[in-house]
Amino acid sequence: MTRTLTAVALLCAAGTLIAAEPAGPAAPDHLAQVEALADNTVMWMPKFKTAGEGLDAWPTFKSSGPGVRDFCNRIVYAPDRKTGLYCGGNHGSPHRFNDAWEYDLATNTWTLLFAPDGGNHHVNIRKPGWLKENVVIKDGYVQTKKGGPVNPVHTWWGLTYDSDAKKMLWMNVVYFHGSGAADKIAKATGKDPADLRAQLKPHSVLWMFDPEKKQWQCQVGEPPFPKGRCQGAMLEYVPKTKKTYWFANQWNESGLWEYDAAANKWTQLAANGIKFFYARKPKLYPGAEIVSAYDSRRHRILIGWKTLLYELDLTKMTLTLIKEDESVRMWDSSSVFAYDSANDACLLLGRGKGAFTLSAFDCAKKTWTALTPEGAPYSGRRLAGYYDTARNAFVVYNGARVWVYRYKRAKDTK
Repeated sequence: MTRTLTAVALLCAAGTLIAAEPAGPAAPDHLAQVEALADNTVMWMPKFKTAGEGLDAWPTFKSSGPGVRDFCNRIVYAPDRKTGLYCGGNHGSPHRFNDAWEYDLATNTWTLLFAPDGGNHHVNIRKPGWLKENVVIKDGYVQTKKGGPVNPVHTWWGLTYDSDAKKMLWMNVVYFHGSGAADKIAKATGKDPADLRAQLKPHSVLWMFDPEKKQWQCQVGEPPFPKGRCQGAMLEYVPKTKKTYWFANQWNESGLWEYDAAANKWTQLAANGIKFFYARKPKLYPGAEIVSAYDSRRHRILIGWKTLLYELDLTKMTLTLIKEDESVRMWDSSSVFAYDSANDACLLLGRGKGAFTLSAFDCAKKTWTALTPEGAPYSGRRLAGYYDTARNAFVVYNGARVWVYRYKRAKDTK
């Protein structure tokens, strides 16, 4: 593969944390370097700054930003803010926090928008008195006193950004909610469980975060709702329809749903005329642990699962396997997958057998191409990222530094 001109490469050893500087004004030199990136070229950003209310109470966050939480590889791009939004719980450290973050490439800053409410839920929820002091039933659902979700886990690929509602959406499966949670709160507080249950209203497991108001909110409304139990499903907002699509295919949940935020309504859909497709013919439908991206030119959602790439045609409501390639592996815990709208391609950074590999899927030709960029390769134990449409840049965070890649230049990327 032909290599392009060398870009400035600023590389930090994987896992090394450097003390953060206070947030400052925009850094046009860094942004100019990003905008000047040639085809198939990468650069490492200088060590980022951190900012946000309550940050001083969290020294690790002040140094490293949110960190990459496992099974939380998707950062969602907010086109109106030209930033990436991030959240999610973790198996390791940091553990289960309900915080929310924003990364601004222009200023190279991670900003804490919602500080962890109630500390580490995974540990604290077992402590006597913690539920009484930190958890309430309000507005029809269980929440922390500051309004965040209780004991959340991973996002998997169930995270997206509604650019019309201007909110980050998270299908927060396997978290502390509902009548079972109400009973535990009753036991911890001495209140009547029947009274607490009566305060609950019908709601899904969809949580919404408003970055402007810096507030979480659970989706309360009339059923039906998707079960919201599948660990490893996908959530994708589509600007053309102004709706969000939830696809799950696991033993405990299988189906396709759409959420209309304006109407506050869920509707179950059929893919290939079928509403429940678990255990169907192998390869006919993708399973769990998937990745996805919206192809705006063809009004379809591309869903990657292992070596298989599917097309969910939103006009015909058909789901079709369009490519199988052993050279790639798409998996929500080890990949970043995003649609490059400037070049009509999907970019995939993933961990293969050892090293990270970068590939591009040509959406028109339906072909994969292995890429060897000019500049320092990606490194680190984990990865989370997004595609920045305003800057035509594939942005990936390793928990300590930010890596930026340009596939190809476009005539108009602003």
